[in-house]
Amino acid sequence: MLAEMENLFFHKVKEKNLDFIVEIDDNLPRAIFIDDLRMKQILLNLIGNAVKFTNQGYIKLKIDVIRSGQGSVDFELKVKDSGIGIAGKNYQYLFDAFSQQSGQNSRQYGGTGLGLAITKRLVELMNGKISVESEQGKGSCFTVSFFDIKIAGVIQEKKEDFAWTDKNISFKESRILVVDDISHNRTLVMTFLGRYNVELFEAENGEEAVAKAIEIKPDLIFMDIRMPKMDGYEATRLIKSNTLTAGIPIIALTASTMQDELNKVMSHFDGYIQKPVHKKTLINELIKYLPFEDFSRLKSKNPEPVNAEIKATNDIEITPELKQQFIKELSNDILNDIDSIIIEDISSLIIKLEKFADNNNIGNLLKITNELKSNLEDFDFDNIRKNLSVLKRIFAE
Repeated sequence: MLAEMENLFFHKVKEKNLDFIVEIDDNLPRAIFIDDLRMKQILLNLIGNAVKFTNQGYIKLKIDVIRSGQGSVDFELKVKDSGIGIAGKNYQYLFDAFSQQSGQNSRQYGGTGLGLAITKRLVELMNGKISVESEQGKGSCFTVSFFDIKIAGVIQEKKEDFAWTDKNISFKESRILVVDDISHNRTLVMTFLGRYNVELFEAENGEEAVAKAIEIKPDLIFMDIRMPKMDGYEATRLIKSNTLTAGIPIIALTASTMQDELNKVMSHFDGYIQKPVHKKTLINELIKYLPFEDFSRLKSKNPEPVNAEIKATNDIEITPELKQQFIKELSNDILNDIDSIIIEDISSLIIKLEKFADNNNIGNLLKITNELKSNLEDFDFDNIRKNLSVLKRIFAE
């Protein structure tokens, strides 16, 4: 996720000639259980604000572990900048909706003032705390503290006990890289995973694996250990030392049965699978690290039609002229990059959609707009994304 933030803000930071620095405490566990949608929105808001109010110098994203116990961790996330800073008298109003500090040029910096109020609410929903230190003209530092966050490795055993079958499990649009110098081995793994909702990539040596990891940023890598050109150990070291790929779980594929070798594997990789590879073992590893749906636990009553989004789109008829009119009225093309949209942009979009639907008497569009407004009030990011996708299809050129 941190690498994703670097990518999302790369062009904005480059345009302003700013340094973007990321520092992660070595003691932070490789995998934790946290609400990634809320966390992403918090990061988007805080980093977005830092970039907006900084015209020279740097933006720093820093994570420090403040307590690490058996099974859980407390950590602080800091977003620091060398921007315009905040006057002390404005601290108490900073997290109020629509507040702007005295003397701040709203035309120059833009925004409605909702961002920090929403960020505070999101942090509180995650049982965290947010604070700020700042000096006018010298920059700001926002600190978000999270407590008792569960470490993924401690819960793995429970997840392994999940009695999955081919009919009751689906992974959520994940990318998997399979690395092995023997074509048959790659094919076997990819065949086992073929029916699941995953996108599969392959590499035949360590060098190719490192390049592919940077290029496609997979959600998980299965890595053979003994390969020509570059072995699995060196490839893993390079992937883990790159901030763009450091957070990717890497599972070793090994034929070794020697305990010393397996201990070495565990010290370098996030997990391992012994050859010959079996489907059950593969899926158990995926369950540990990738988001998935357990259909056996879904309620059967009132199921949502599979084509609900498509039907919603087809029910709304907008002439090409009206589409062009609305697209022209958008101050920025926020529907083009749904994954990086911030809540403040969504609020602005809702206002424009309501006005557009009302002026042109498009009732079904107003219905989707009201759903989006309700999603926003509930911080329901899954449905926010779904409704934005519907809107994107409606206004596609």
